[in-house]
Amino acid sequence: MSPRAALASELASQYVAGQPVSVLLALADDAASAGDDAAEQVALSMAAERIHSGRETYAGLAGITRRLLGKPIADVSTLDIPLRWWPSLGRFLALLFAEQHDEVLQQTATSLLQSITHDPFCAEPHVAVTRLTIARHLLGYADLKSDEAILVQLDAIAVEAMRLIAADNVAVSLWWGERAVIGSLSYSRQGRDYARLEKVIAGAEAHLARYPHGDTQFKLLRVRLDIANTANDRVGAQSALAEMPQHIGSNKKVNLVIYLRSRGFFALEHGSGVDAERDLSQALELAESIEAPPPVRLALTHLLATTLFVQNRLRDGCAVLEQARSYTAASQMHFIDSLAATAASAACWDQDRDAAVQLLRDGLGTYRRAARHLFLRSTPELAAITAARALQYGIETEFVAESIRRREMQPPGRAVECWPWAIRIHLFGGFALQRKNRAAASNGRGKAQQKPIAILRALALLGPRGGDRRALARRVWRGVDPDEQGDALDMGIGRARKLLGDDSLIQVQDGRIFLDDKRVFVDTWAFDEIEQVIRDTERQPPSRLRMEELGQQLIALYVGRLFDDDDSLTASAILIEQFRERFINMVTLLARALARHDLRGAMDLLQRAIEREPYSERLYRSLIEQLANAGEYAEAMRWYRRCQHAVSQAYGVAISPNTEALLALIRMPPPNPPVES
Repeated sequence: MSPRAALASELASQYVAGQPVSVLLALADDAASAGDDAAEQVALSMAAERIHSGRETYAGLAGITRRLLGKPIADVSTLDIPLRWWPSLGRFLALLFAEQHDEVLQQTATSLLQSITHDPFCAEPHVAVTRLTIARHLLGYADLKSDEAILVQLDAIAVEAMRLIAADNVAVSLWWGERAVIGSLSYSRQGRDYARLEKVIAGAEAHLARYPHGDTQFKLLRVRLDIANTANDRVGAQSALAEMPQHIGSNKKVNLVIYLRSRGFFALEHGSGVDAERDLSQALELAESIEAPPPVRLALTHLLATTLFVQNRLRDGCAVLEQARSYTAASQMHFIDSLAATAASAACWDQDRDAAVQLLRDGLGTYRRAARHLFLRSTPELAAITAARALQYGIETEFVAESIRRREMQPPGRAVECWPWAIRIHLFGGFALQRKNRAAASNGRGKAQQKPIAILRALALLGPRGGDRRALARRVWRGVDPDEQGDALDMGIGRARKLLGDDSLIQVQDGRIFLDDKRVFVDTWAFDEIEQVIRDTERQPPSRLRMEELGQQLIALYVGRLFDDDDSLTASAILIEQFRERFINMVTLLARALARHDLRGAMDLLQRAIEREPYSERLYRSLIEQLANAGEYAEAMRWYRRCQHAVSQAYGVAISPNTEALLALIRMPPPNPPVES
């Protein structure tokens, strides 16, 4: 027997015997010393496969990867069939772990697939074992490419190989476990054929029933967990998690990393940020100790940062992402860049708006180039806020709008007018109805539209929860017994739905009739939401930028008094006055809070509010007081005179004593303080 053939036989026997990686590496070193490239690459490839399949540690895999990729492909023509495939498999694994997701990887995988498909097939079991082993690893490539055709081809190879292998061979168990995992990944990510996945699971479970295997059982539980998570089956997920520790294995550190990651993800998805942080931190620490490949550590880092974001610890999350840069491959850096920029934008949004907008532009630009519409998936509230801010500032609007549509993302609040609402209803300044993507608005002047418009207006005024049939009829037919309007109400609701163009926008549930507040924008609802936020400023004042933003939103909403276009609504005078008073109260309260940080901003807000309500003495008084506080007495006097004229013109009366009292303040400013010697 030639030295090469003897070494090849030794490699095969050592691998089949399950010798440690150190033995295979020693054989590779011996082959390298003898100048036997083929034998060296076979040994290195077997070592890489042993690390991958053993699930004990990833330590040393990076070195093997660099060594394999640094050598030219050896001449393996003199090796036996099962051995000559190993160098190709090793190179494929090296490319995969080195994140070489390019043409070289595709060429290597295609060549390997052709080799195990078309090479002369021998009936010996050890050849079939090698074919099945290679097919198992190529499952990762099929998943990477999301290619069902490759999966079908690999399934056929596996079926043929397993006919020739003893049923208790470990290669069979490893195939079933990996095949189930790859199937569940395709299902959970892309909604692929669930019936086919169930068939794979059934085959794996039938095999395990006769030939128990810890790693495969662990993988099947992982699959069950993924299915339960995809179906939002909390009980099923808890059951799988509870059973997984029994099958991790005494020294299976890779399995332990996966278990901790799965448990952390479950806690994150179900609102336990502290538990998620604990499990994911442990998983990341263990992954680093066993030198897990960059994609594994990157996924853990991504989840850990997300967990911190869920707890509103944005800066801590960004620090975690920054640490990950040292071990993240260049091809995967966009995962870090996109999330870090988006989170950093949220962290400084109320402190440095210019920087925050640029960070948001950078982050969403990276997401868009990677076609990752599921950005911030585990933090839906932050995702919605991010989307709303992007739309507000015109950042990646097409990508963001498509992401909202695909994810059926809910708006972060009722005051986000830039959201792609299906319908917008405006009551301030006169009724207006605007459908999505249509510039033209309907004001309901036509006679045929009067009742549908009245119903929509009434539903808007009833609020997001709506009201029962009597409450709605009372608002539409004033002074008439609402019980007598049953048929007319049904007809009016039908016409209102037709006017909206979508029957589901007016819903009926538990006796209540209401507009879908997730898809319908109503300016009075936004007004209510802003009012609550402004009232909270007394208890917990927001930043200056946030207060300025609230003021802008309020002024933009209140373009005129309620029903300003309808002179017939005399019965609504009280409601109109209530909204007017609420607007004035909000402006004065917000201006008072804003003046502590930005006196000029507070005065600008009051001046814009006076443009909306030019006859409100309270607004004039607030502005005059702020001007006096700023020492602008001449300007304060000018606004005092303007207030006198406005009140006289509107009501034919003199200004109130409270306003008159300000005259002494602005005519007799306090003396200058003495100058210290």
